[in-house]
Amino acid sequence: LCAAFFGAAETVLTDTESHIPILEKNLEANAHLLSSSAGCCGAASPEPARVVVQEFDWSRSASHLGPAPFDVILGTDLAYA
Repeated sequence: LCAAFFGAAETVLTDTESHIPILEKNLEANAHLLSSSAGCCGAASPEPARVVVQEFDWSRSASHLGPAPFDVILGTDLAYA
């Protein structure tokens, strides 16, 4: 969500299947921050950021996430047992 707020035209939020409802709830709760025409830091934005939620497992192909390459990949809470 931060990437979208700071100007990313398209942001894909991913996690494993069990966490998708949490991501969707977070997106819904914060959508008003992304729909402002003011954008981040008062910079004009012609369109609201596009943010989608998709399941992703790092042990599988990412082809369903959209065309590669991505400009930036941000990772958070990347810890696996």
